[in-house]
Amino acid sequence: MRDVTPGLWEGLADADGAGLRHNYGTAGDVPGLLRRCAGADRADAEAAAYDLENVLFHQGGWICPAAPAALSFLLRLAAAPHVRCRAAVLDLVVMLGRGRGGWRNAS
Repeated sequence: MRDVTPGLWEGLADADGAGLRHNYGTAGDVPGLLRRCAGADRADAEAAAYDLENVLFHQGGWICPAAPAALSFLLRLAAAPHVRCRAAVLDLVVMLGRGRGGWRNAS
């Protein structure tokens, strides 16, 4: 799929190599999940958004260290008109913003 929103993925390669962790280990899968959220297949995009919620905001309890790195891309996805899972992305942004469980070091 051709990226239709300029700058959507700017800086994603840098975030990929940052050595961050999420609820299940290294966050190397987060860039791929973010990209899937922008995909043409609505079901796959929704599944990717759900997976991001699970790894970044696990069981509603705490927010992992990879979440801040993903947040700018989540906001870009929410602003992109072609993203088919915008509501799910915005739900995740709200969860992260409320941070019910607070930020915690995952080491």
